Amino acid sequence: MDRLIDDITDRFLDRLPADRQYHTADELHNLELPSFLRQRLLLQVRRRLLESLKAPRTPWADLQSAEVQRRWEDYMESAAASLRLPQNHAREEIREAVEGCLELLVRPREVIPRLLFGSERKLDRSRLERRLSWLVVYVHFHSLLPRYMEKKELESLERERCASIISRADRRFCQGYEAGDWMELLDPLFELTGGRVPSGLLADFFRDKEMAHRAERMLEYGDDLDREALRGLLSGQEEAPSPAEEREREAASGSEKSAAVDPGLASAEEGNESREESLNALFAGDESGDPGEHEVPRPDAEVEPPAPAVDEEEESTPMWMRYLDPDEAEGMEHERREEEDESGDDPGAAEASRNGSGRAARLRSVLEYRRDYFVNELFGGTGGAYDRALEEIASREDWRSASRYIEQKIFKRNMVDPYSEPAVDFTDRLQSWFMNPSDDESQ
Repeated sequence: MDRLIDDITDRFLDRLPADRQYHTADELHNLELPSFLRQRLLLQVRRRLLESLKAPRTPWADLQSAEVQRRWEDYMESAAASLRLPQNHAREEIREAVEGCLELLVRPREVIPRLLFGSERKLDRSRLERRLSWLVVYVHFHSLLPRYMEKKELESLERERCASIISRADRRFCQGYEAGDWMELLDPLFELTGGRVPSGLLADFFRDKEMAHRAERMLEYGDDLDREALRGLLSGQEEAPSPAEEREREAASGSEKSAAVDPGLASAEEGNESREESLNALFAGDESGDPGEHEVPRPDAEVEPPAPAVDEEEESTPMWMRYLDPDEAEGMEHERREEEDESGDDPGAAEASRNGSGRAARLRSVLEYRRDYFVNELFGGTGGAYDRALEEIASREDWRSASRYIEQKIFKRNMVDPYSEPAVDFTDRLQSWFMNPSDDESQ
């Protein structure tokens, strides 16, 4: 892995102007790097800066007074606004950023607790939320942990419990994944490695997911895989359940009633619950039923809580829909089928598909200057997912169809608040683009 990290580091290091002594934050923002790697690099540079600023000491003044402390914090923030990366430290910082991103992409269940807690065993909520900024990929965990603490009314979170939450949430998040879903999840890894990923690294990824069969298939391949090769290995390949999943299924088979009221399967709360809240329900327990049957286990418990076996119908259900209220999911599925029926007999659908790539290119051009912002805020730093989404949006014939796709396949899937500033900005720009076809044709 060291060889791979060095190769990636050298590739990105070559993109830095070698004739400069320092590289400012603006210059790093404009550097051709994966957005998540750039974010990690800037976090490291900021940390180095703050570590290097030592508060002065003197017996001639009370430097611990509130006013002095406030002014010292203002000074540190002003310095952080002017941070820069020295050229003589560029390689070591880029290498550390590459290594950190690789570890997080390949082994999130193992790495996330270590990244958040370090050597500490417990964190209060404010410190935990500050450290979540280091999760530059898999950003759906950003809201999961704070919401879990809020729901359980916790002032702090232990490392062991955090690890349990992450593991169970990730297992449910990936449940029923097909080849296309895995490819989208692994897109940042391919982006970081330049389009080819060592089979051993992919084996580590699936081991972290407790999918030994897939891990073995990666090792049997015995070479670096590009996207097409990996898609071929994953297509049609069924994964034997992990021991944890096997225990869950055995427990669920004898407990239909428990499965029916388990809020991790379907929320009993009224209203349109967000996907983050639904994920939190996985760990909340059933407050209305037998508390002993559904209580959250101790962090060191060996047996996972009961969960239902995944039938064929659920396997074919879009991943995000499994976290919705059943009535809401049924309504959206009905709309999706109506849309497919409408487009299936439409002779213009094929023509729209053929013209989609041209429209997508024009749409990408319109949004280009906001690309990094949308990729980071709405797509978890995955540029490939952003590009595919624009391709799909541009192929839609009207704003109604496009807005439904945005809501269901982008906001819900990526756990984005549709009323957040980035989501509103993204939606407004796309709606304007759809509502002004003359502007589109003129570009």
